[in-house]
Amino acid sequence: MFAAEHIRQALIIYVLKLAFYANGQKHYIENIKQDLRDLTIMTKAKSRKWQRALNNI
Repeated sequence: MFAAEHIRQALIIYVLKLAFYANGQKHYIENIKQDLRDLTIMTKAKSRKWQRALNNI
Protein backbone atom coordinates (compact mmCIF):
# COMPACT_ATOMS: atom_id res chain seq x y z
CA MET A 1 0.00 0.00 0.00
CA PHE A 2 2.89 2.35 0.74
CA ALA A 3 4.23 1.86 -2.78
CA ALA A 4 0.88 2.72 -4.33
CA GLU A 5 0.67 5.94 -2.30
CA HIS A 6 4.24 6.85 -3.23
CA ILE A 7 3.50 6.29 -6.93
CA ARG A 8 0.30 8.33 -6.69
CA GLN A 9 2.19 11.25 -5.13
CA ALA A 10 4.93 11.03 -7.77
CA LEU A 11 2.33 11.11 -10.55
CA ILE A 12 0.64 14.15 -9.03
CA ILE A 13 3.99 15.95 -8.92
CA TYR A 14 4.70 15.08 -12.56
CA VAL A 15 1.26 16.22 -13.70
CA LEU A 16 1.72 19.53 -11.88
CA LYS A 17 5.16 19.98 -13.47
CA LEU A 18 3.70 19.12 -16.86
CA ALA A 19 0.95 21.72 -16.46
CA PHE A 20 3.39 24.36 -15.22
CA TYR A 21 6.05 23.88 -17.90
CA ALA A 22 3.82 23.04 -20.86
CA ASN A 23 4.20 26.51 -22.42
CA GLY A 24 6.41 25.62 -25.35
CA GLN A 25 8.99 23.66 -23.39
CA LYS A 26 8.80 20.46 -25.40
CA HIS A 27 12.13 19.10 -24.13
CA TYR A 28 10.94 19.38 -20.54
CA ILE A 29 7.73 17.53 -21.38
CA GLU A 30 9.80 14.77 -23.02
CA ASN A 31 11.88 14.48 -19.83
CA ILE A 32 8.72 14.08 -17.76
CA LYS A 33 7.39 11.44 -20.15
CA GLN A 34 10.66 9.53 -19.87
CA ASP A 35 10.52 9.72 -16.07
CA LEU A 36 6.99 8.31 -16.18
CA ARG A 37 8.16 5.46 -18.44
CA ASP A 38 10.98 4.74 -15.99
CA LEU A 39 8.45 4.71 -13.14
CA THR A 40 6.35 2.27 -15.15
CA ILE A 41 9.32 -0.05 -15.57
CA MET A 42 10.27 0.20 -11.89
CA THR A 43 6.78 -0.72 -10.76
CA LYS A 44 6.32 -3.35 -13.49
CA ALA A 45 3.04 -1.65 -14.39
CA LYS A 46 2.93 -2.63 -18.03
CA SER A 47 -0.78 -2.66 -18.71
CA ARG A 48 -2.00 -1.39 -22.09
CA LYS A 49 -4.18 1.19 -20.36
CA TRP A 50 -1.16 2.69 -18.55
CA GLN A 51 0.92 2.78 -21.74
CA ARG A 52 -1.93 4.46 -23.64
CA ALA A 53 -2.13 7.09 -20.92
CA LEU A 54 1.60 7.79 -21.27
CA ASN A 55 1.33 8.03 -25.05
CA ASN A 56 -1.48 10.57 -24.78
CA ILE A 57 0.54 13.04 -22.70
